[in-house]
This record gives sequence, structure tokens and C-alpha cells, in this order.
Amino acid sequence: VSPGDLLIVFKHKPHAYLRQANRDTGSLQLARPLTVRAKALEPVLSAWSPTFKGSMVLLRFRNPLLTMAPCKSCSITFVIEGEGLPVPGEPTRRGPLAVTVNVQLDGTALVPSIGVSTCKGTLSMRHVKAFNHQSQLKVTLSNPLAAGLPVRKYLSQDAKERGGAKVRFPAVAVVWESAPGTDRVAFAKASASLGHHAKLNPGGYGWCCHPQLLQLALPDPGHVALADDEIASDDEDKAKAPEKLAEALRPEGEQRQPRRRVPRKRPEVQRFLLRFNLGPPEGFADPGSTDEEAPSPSSSSTAPRPPPPTRPIPGQSVDVLQDDGGEQEGEEEKELTRLIREKQSELEQVKRQWNEKKAKLQSEREEEEGTLRELLEKDKARELERVEREMNGLRSNFEFQVTAEKKWQDEFISNNSWKNEWVCVFKPAMVIRKKPTEDGPITRRVLLDEVVKAKSKMTDDYWVQLEGTDEWALTWHKVHGQLLQKWFGTEQKRWTDLQAKIEERRKARNETFVAYRRKKKEVAEWSIPPGPSEEEKVELDDEETEQLHFLLEPILTEVKEHKKRLRELRQKRLEAAAERQRKSAGASALDHAPLPQGFEAALAHAEVAQTDVAASTSAAEARKPWEDKKQAADKAFKDKDWNTALALYTQALELGGEELESMHRATLLSNRALVNSRLFEWQKSLEDAVDATVHEAEWPKGWLRRATAELRLCRNREALASLKRGFNCAGKTAGQFLALATECEAALYNEKDLADEPDVPDTAVGRITKFREDAALAFKQGSFGVAVLFYTRALYHRAMMEARDGEAVVLSNRSACFLKLELPREALADALAAADKDPRWSKPLVRAGQASLLLDDFKAAYQNFAKARKLDERYEAATDGVNNCMQKIIRWEYTAATKRWSKFSLDRSRPREGLRVWALSDVYFDQHGVPEWCKSLSSSFF
Repeated sequence: VSPGDLLIVFKHKPHAYLRQANRDTGSLQLARPLTVRAKALEPVLSAWSPTFKGSMVLLRFRNPLLTMAPCKSCSITFVIEGEGLPVPGEPTRRGPLAVTVNVQLDGTALVPSIGVSTCKGTLSMRHVKAFNHQSQLKVTLSNPLAAGLPVRKYLSQDAKERGGAKVRFPAVAVVWESAPGTDRVAFAKASASLGHHAKLNPGGYGWCCHPQLLQLALPDPGHVALADDEIASDDEDKAKAPEKLAEALRPEGEQRQPRRRVPRKRPEVQRFLLRFNLGPPEGFADPGSTDEEAPSPSSSSTAPRPPPPTRPIPGQSVDVLQDDGGEQEGEEEKELTRLIREKQSELEQVKRQWNEKKAKLQSEREEEEGTLRELLEKDKARELERVEREMNGLRSNFEFQVTAEKKWQDEFISNNSWKNEWVCVFKPAMVIRKKPTEDGPITRRVLLDEVVKAKSKMTDDYWVQLEGTDEWALTWHKVHGQLLQKWFGTEQKRWTDLQAKIEERRKARNETFVAYRRKKKEVAEWSIPPGPSEEEKVELDDEETEQLHFLLEPILTEVKEHKKRLRELRQKRLEAAAERQRKSAGASALDHAPLPQGFEAALAHAEVAQTDVAASTSAAEARKPWEDKKQAADKAFKDKDWNTALALYTQALELGGEELESMHRATLLSNRALVNSRLFEWQKSLEDAVDATVHEAEWPKGWLRRATAELRLCRNREALASLKRGFNCAGKTAGQFLALATECEAALYNEKDLADEPDVPDTAVGRITKFREDAALAFKQGSFGVAVLFYTRALYHRAMMEARDGEAVVLSNRSACFLKLELPREALADALAAADKDPRWSKPLVRAGQASLLLDDFKAAYQNFAKARKLDERYEAATDGVNNCMQKIIRWEYTAATKRWSKFSLDRSRPREGLRVWALSDVYFDQHGVPEWCKSLSSSFF
């Protein structure tokens, strides 16, 4: 080896989970076998493992220890076709992936095999002979249609033993690959959680299942009773009775506060499957929604449980039906159930007929509209053709008139021997230039009605050279009109009349032509009358809803009566069954009976749970009295019962006494101050607010109440001091003080006595300058809330500001303060207002982009940064903002992109025959070349 040679040494780095079994066939296998501890009677087992980066495999199979009892262990090799490496020379084909699973017995093996009748002796002999034998199975799973899919499912019906014998062995393997752009670490954590859940509950985890792994369901009964929640309409009405009573007693004009509904959270596994598009084909059931307030424990414990499905559906867990042994329904109950189901079917039929009728009427309206549109287009084409035909006829007539007028002028000039003389018609005089250009030097002036003689004919740009000199005169100007006119001496009056006649004819032609063009434009704008407005659509929907309710009301009444009777019969039957069970159960004998083995631990857990419940109950009962009064007062305040709320807050303060903490006392005082303000008791409100600020000097809400009361009592200086203290500690609540700051500045400016603020000028311009200086100083000191106060006071005098140098600067600076206080909505409003005042200033647009980023609106942020960079290309903040937005857009690191990707992940699994993809893009139209690219997209091919 010479010193100039380059040596490259390749070292094999083993994979964390996989190893190559055969390079020629592309075979892979897991580096380590998977181990599953299973009991002999467990029907289904699960195992999982990560494979490549961002992918995993999950196996579900029948328990081999149950099939081949009484073995203590079994080794299974699953060969999944098409999940290995590409085959050399055939890049479209992949080799197999081998996964070895060792199943080990956990517990006793004295259990019979499936389908074999045995006795205890036979089991003992088999146990002695074959217990130490380890079976080996090989399962081949394949699915030629799974190639290329992000979720690939492979099935197998049987397995082969070492000797070649086939064994009935259903198994399923599911391989998942993470979607492009998904965080691999997050996918690994989610897949580990998924595999752990499947391993803990292999039998009930049925969304990636083999049909033969499902539990057998009971046959369909001849009669299926209605569930309790299906006949609970009257109970719901009773539960809503207090709300209806409160609605009836509510005063007129008071709005009812609607209770917001929030969706229930899905289980962890469902959220994982929906996130990575790994769920069953039929999807998951809607979890429903609930009120924003959490339900009480008593109501949640008594809520009816939905009935389990009676048939196993691939993609869902299976619950085994259990017969509680209770008394069967009577004939009357069965008859009522049948009637209820018939009425429900009738309801669905009426709704379906109503929807069909509505759809038919809508189609008729659309067809009629289409017919009207076709007739209109025909009339429009006919009218346009007529107007165009008349305009063509006028053009030939106008050309004949122009030719005749030209002939008149030529005959007049030839008959009167024009001597190339011109007369000035421009008042008071016109200039003569040295050169035939408008910027040529002026030599002299020609007065009105003065005649000059030209040397030659007029040029194309209306210049004539005067005889005997090298001077030039302009006969017609594009702004001033006619400057020189031909001179015929005594016949000048006839020439002028001829020119006036020709001009009048030209104006008539122009007016006629303009009228026809206007008529053509009006015809082109013909359209059918617009449809109903939004308000009319709402009224039509209300009428249709009333008509549908009129049709459904008698059927609903009958269903309600049947359900009421069915509830009564069911309650009587259940009470009778409970009484019989109580008499025959012998409950007293159970008190001294020994508990079965294993129940002691369960009983101990139950006692601990009861102790915890009792402790939580005692803690709830030990709640202090003043807290109950405060909750009642808050409820009364929401109901606008001011007097009751005032009395309850006073009682809470008295019950708390000296034991109240400083923050609790300040809260009660502030709330009572707010109630007094609703009652217009401003003096009492001020006293409570002052006490609240004394107890909590850094609490902004107390200063807000105090400043409000002081303004209403015309104590403007004290209100200003309270506002300064409030803005100083407001933080993210500074937006609540803006209206008070403007009102306070208005009151101070309108007062004549300004002794309390000697350094503040009494003129609007002076106050603006002073407030801007104070705000800049406060901003440098880090008091952003106080800076907002001074800028707000300055904006009260915005009428005296310059739009660009004054108001735009103040709004932009206040936007910067809001950004420091983490108030993006207020910052965005001020920044956009500043940009409107000064469209050529880039700084407000940058601040609007920063506020949009805080609001997670990347589209608006990008637009604002791009506009700012267009105004000032050297502004680094604008350039950095555009680059930041583009990086996040490319990486899909914002909310809209996440939603779009999740929707695309769902759409790509749909059949391609039923889809038409128009465009898939995440670019903006202000980029170079994007509009042309969008126009070039095909509407039928993707």
C-alpha cells in the first residue's frame, strides 16, 4: 500500500431489533425472540415488537397451550411475507420477516385439549409423558393486497408442526408504518402503549382480529326487550321540570344562559388509532358530549349503561351475554315493546318521506332555475346579436357621413382659394417658438384674431412654419384645444358655420355609438332574480320544521304513553322479583359463612375503597360555612339577584371572621363591591374596593373595582392613581382597564383645575407629547402596563395627531406593550390600525405578524411579514419572520397543517375510483410562479 492510497473500511453495525437471515432472498428476522407468559385456559394471546424505525408489528393468535395441552411451552415462528428487505435484482419484491414467539406456561397444565374427551387418569398420564415436551410451530401469513398500504393485515388459518403435520391455528399479524412527518419518538411511545394494552387484554382487544378468534355469541332471541334509556323520555321531562319552572319565572328581557356542551374524551387506544389512521374500517362510535360542568357522583353511578352488542363485529371488542336469571317480560310488556318499535319505525318512515319530498321540491326548483337560466341565455344572445347588427349598420352610415364632411371641407377650400393663412382663436394670445417642440424657446406672441401666414403644410403633430422666418406655431394642443384656425377673409363666417355643423354631427354620432355600447353592456349583465335571502331561508326552515312537528306530534304522543305504561309494568315486575329474591336468598346465613379463597384481598380492597369514599365525604362535609355562602352568592349573582348576592357575601364575611386568609377576604370584598356597583351604591362599592386593595395590594381586580367607583363619584385624581397601580400589576388583564383609562383622561382633560398634575400641560398637543415621553420611559423601565396607560391617554386626543407621525406611532408602540404583556389579540388590533394609518411603514406589520404567531395564525403572520419586507427589504425582523413562517409551513408545524394532514391520512385509505383530487398544495399566491402553476392543474387527472 502506497502512502497515497485511500482505504475505506466498512464495519457492520447491528440493528436494535432486526437481523438479516438471507441476503439473496431478503429475509429478515427479529434479533431476539418474544416471550409471552400465558395461562392454559386463556383463549387468545398477543405479542408485539418495533421493527424498522417508525413501524411496529402486532401478533394475535390462539393459545397453543390450550390446543396442544399439557405442554408447558411452545415456540412459534411467524413468517410474514413481503415485510423483509428488497430482493436483489427485483426491487419490487420483498422477502419475508420471521418473528419467533416463545409461549411459556403460567400455572397448572392439567386441562383437557380442545375437542378431546378425557378423564382424570388420562390427564395424569399425558401430563407425565408430554409435559416437558416443547412444541414448535411455523405459521406463514400472507396478503398480496397489502403491499404499499400504511396498515397491512395478514391472516393465517393453520400452522405446521416440526414433523409437517398441520394444526388448526388462527393467527393475525398487523404491521403499521407511521405517517410521513410524524414524530418517530411519539409514535414509538404510542405503539408501546398500544402493544402493552393488547398484551394485557388479548381476548377483548378485537379491533385487529381474526374472525375465528372472536368469542361465540349467543343466538338471537325471538324477543329483545327495550333498554332503560330507550323508555326514559318521561324521566327526562321530570328532570327538566325545574328548568322549565325557572324559565317560566324568569323576568321578561332576561336572557337564559345556555349550558355549553363539550365532547367526551375518547379512550387512549381510540385516540391513538384515530391519530395514526389505524382504526377499524367502520370507525368508532361517537363518544357523545356532556355539559361543561362535571356530573355529580350520584348521577353518574345511576346512569344507565348501554346494552352490549349481541353479534361479534370484526373491529370491535366482544362482550359475552349473561343471563341474570330474572323473570321474563309478560305478554303486555312484549305487546307494548312491539307497539313502540312499530311507532319508531313509523316515525323514521315519516321523516324519510318528508326528506324525500323536500329533496324533490329542491330538485324541481333547481330544474326550474336551470330552465330559466337557459331561456335567459338565449334571449341574451338574441338581443346581443340584434344590437351588434344595428351597430354594424350604423358604422357604414357613419363612414359615409365622415366622407361627405371631408368632401365639404375640400370643396370650400378649393372654391375660396385658401392662401395658407391662419388666425389665432386662443385667448388672450399664443406663443411662437423657435423649434417645433413645446419646450422650444419662445420668440414672440400672437394676439387673439391676429392672422399669420404659413410657409408649408401642417405637420402630423400640428406644427406649421411661418412664412419669411424660421419660427413655428402650434395649431392644436391636447389640453387647450384649437389654437390656430384656417383664415378665409370675408368667407370666414361660412367656414366657421361649416365647422360647427360638422362638430355637431360628430357629437351626434358619438352619442349614438355610446348609447349602443351601454345597451350592449346592460344586455350582457342580464341575470335571473336572486334567490331568497338568509333571513327568508331561516323563515322557510322554521315553517318546514313546524310542518314536520305537526306530522310527528300524534305519533310521539302514542310512543310516550306506551313507554310510560311499559315503565310501570317493568317497575312492578322488578320489585316483585327483588322481594322473591330477598325471601329465598337467606341473607342471614351469609353473615357467618366462610369466604372462598382469594376473597379476603378483594374484601380488603373494598374496605379501603369505602374508607376513601368516607374520607372524601367527610372532607366535603367539613367544608367551611363561608365557602357555602360564597357559592350561593356566586349563583345568585349569575342569576342577577343582586340583593340576595349582597346579603350572602356579607354573611360569608361574617362567618369567616378573622380566620379568612388575605386573598379570600379580598375576593369577597371585591365581589361585594361589584354587587354594590350593580345596585348603583358607588360609595359602598368604593369602601369595599379600598378594603380589598389594602388586603391584596398586587391584585389587579381590586384596583379595577376601586377605579370604577372613584370615576362614578367624580374623584378623577384618585381614579388615575388607582389605574396606575392597577396597570402596574395587571399583566394579561391589562385589556380590562383600557375603557376606564380613556374615561379617566376625558374627565381630567375637561376639568379646569389641574393643580394635582402640575407637570401635565392643559392643551391636547402638549398632553400628547408628555404622555408619549412618560410611556417611553415606562417601557424602558419594564413597566409595560403603565406604558399602556399613558399611550391610551394620548390616544384620547387622536384628533389632534398626525395620521402617520402621531397616531400610527402611538398605536404601534402600544401594540409592542401588549406583546410584552402576552396579549396578542389587543396587539394585533393596534398593529393593524397603525398600518392603516401609515401604509408605507413596515414596523406595525411586523408587530402584527408577531401577534399572529402568538395566535397560531401562520397564514396571517406570513402575509404581514411579507408585506413588511416588501415595504422595507432591509428590515431584518420582517425577513426573519418570513423565514420562520416558511420553515414552519414546510415542516407542517402549525394547527391548520396538523388538521389537514390528519384529514389526508383518512382520505388516502379510500378507494381511488370514487375520488377526484383537484390540487394538493401548501403555497401562497404571492410567491413567484404560483398562480401560473395553479392554472395549469388539470381538472380530471392527478
